[in-house]
Amino acid sequence: MSTFARSRPRLLSCLLGAAVVAGTGLAAALPPAAAAASTVTHSATVGQTAVAYASQEAGKPYLWGGSGPDSFDCSGLVQFVYNRLGVSLPRTAQQQYGAMPQVPQNEAQPGDVLFFYDATGAIYHDAIYAGGNQMWTAPKTGQNVQLQGIWSSAYFVGDPTGLSPIPNGSGATGTLPYGDIGARWTATGGAAGYLGAPLGAERSVAGGRAQDFAGGTIYWTPSTGAHAVHGAILGDYLATGGPAGPLGFPVTDETGTPDGIGRFNHFANAASIYWTPKTGAHAIYGAIRAAWAASGWEAGPTGYPTTDETGTADGVARYNDFSRNGSVYWTPATGAHVIYGAIRVAWLASGGGAGPAGYPTTDEQASATGTGRFNSFSRGGAIYWSAATGAHLVYGAIGSAWLGAGADRSGLGFPTSDEHAASGGRQSDFQRGSLFWSASTGRLAVR
Repeated sequence: MSTFARSRPRLLSCLLGAAVVAGTGLAAALPPAAAAASTVTHSATVGQTAVAYASQEAGKPYLWGGSGPDSFDCSGLVQFVYNRLGVSLPRTAQQQYGAMPQVPQNEAQPGDVLFFYDATGAIYHDAIYAGGNQMWTAPKTGQNVQLQGIWSSAYFVGDPTGLSPIPNGSGATGTLPYGDIGARWTATGGAAGYLGAPLGAERSVAGGRAQDFAGGTIYWTPSTGAHAVHGAILGDYLATGGPAGPLGFPVTDETGTPDGIGRFNHFANAASIYWTPKTGAHAIYGAIRAAWAASGWEAGPTGYPTTDETGTADGVARYNDFSRNGSVYWTPATGAHVIYGAIRVAWLASGGGAGPAGYPTTDEQASATGTGRFNSFSRGGAIYWSAATGAHLVYGAIGSAWLGAGADRSGLGFPTSDEHAASGGRQSDFQRGSLFWSASTGRLAVR
């Protein structure tokens, strides 16, 4: 449940002063809620939003009993505006007066409700205070909702901003957003924002709540709060199963990446969906996301995801591909590791995880001499790269011997070829010689 927090003391002096103005007998007419002093909270932000919402109804006609969205009476306007903010108010001005804490006139803030009373103390009209001795009101038959000067000093001031919002999942009906979902919708601009108008009532989904709008959906749970998902990211989210899928509920609204290129939402199950105009929207989660994040997210060597997480053809691994010729591969045995650039090209050319190297067991890292880069793989091999030699795979007996001799620190230097067939066996070539494996003897020789 959302709360509104900025402290302001509540005093009874305004009520006592009003009693003098209105004459004897007023105290008996006051609702019980106004009969004692209290201390509650006030939110200037919520009040200012209420004023902005009231202004959006300007020009709509007064209709006795009207509660929006096309016509209003005075209390119908107040109720409609605060319902948009997720605060439930009763229907009539007298009921609304009794439902909220009172404040002195000199402490009125924008968004407070002004309750006008007659000589008997009875409430007959209310309006939303706009500041500067102005108020938004639905005045009377024949007039429209308008910004109007306060025309009488005989009014009380109520603060609805500290009232408890309607909790999501409370069973409230209708399409008007309420509670945390309503507050999030309001923060995005309401019907005038990118989400647009609600398409239906709030609904239950996967242990939480959701409400659909013309431009997207807001999802809510008590632990995640309310967050909006829209556009291509929403499409990919729904394709992966939405909140019931591997991503879970959103924990952020859609947000821009630091480089200004992409957009993303994060989700509860250590998951994200990233989008750019070139790559589209793709989901990344779990250990693969953790490895990608450790490499620098989209600013790292791999760039943005270009696939959702996908299974390999052999059923062993899971992977995401990325925009800078990169991938992150995961298996239960190896964990998740980043592979990119020329090393990835050489690995895929050798057959990828189904080839002689197997799956990556390290991220790309610096070689022993510091002049090259390499990834190690699950079948004991490695792919080494240097600017002078390019990227080449060493594995099996030849790879074990070279790695055991110190790899690029050895006298042979970096590999200049992948392992290849040679007369009577197999061979890998290096900067300063070759290693030959004999098929007949199983022995290795330096050439």
